[in-house]
Amino acid sequence: MPEELTEEEWAAAIIIAYESGKGLTDDAKKELAQRLSKDRATRSKIREILIQEGYGPVLGLS
Repeated sequence: MPEELTEEEWAAAIIIAYESGKGLTDDAKKELAQRLSKDRATRSKIREILIQEGYGPVLGLS
């Protein structure tokens, strides 16, 4: 079983998916959704990183 990604790695994956225009794979979307639904701290940390990197407005985060 693969190792879980850190918040920083998830944020990077989201940014790369956005920049490439391809989005996340279906498996990645499912894994991310499961992790975010279980862990509020993870969700907050990923959101914070995306906002700090300037992706808040384009991803609908504030």
